[in-house]
Amino acid sequence: MSSFQNPKVPPPPGGSHLHAHTREAYAAIVSERYALKRELAQTRPSLDEVRDAMRALRVAVLARQQAEPREIAPAKATERGNGFGHPAQEVL
Repeated sequence: MSSFQNPKVPPPPGGSHLHAHTREAYAAIVSERYALKRELAQTRPSLDEVRDAMRALRVAVLARQQAEPREIAPAKATERGNGFGHPAQEVL
């Protein structure tokens, strides 16, 4: 008798066949759980690498956005010109 059976409670209908099926189902669930844990253990380092790359990209994008108004905006103004194909003229 296993430790989880109560001797005062009769076995369910179907007898030992049902009990064996329950054990097989439990074993399958436990096996799947361990397989998922192994998969997670293999996936987690890859996820950490992607997160690190995203952090580095975010830092680079923010640095570029902060530099853009100082360095790129004057160049864009020159490129835009005055609308007649001539470069914009500075107002003194």
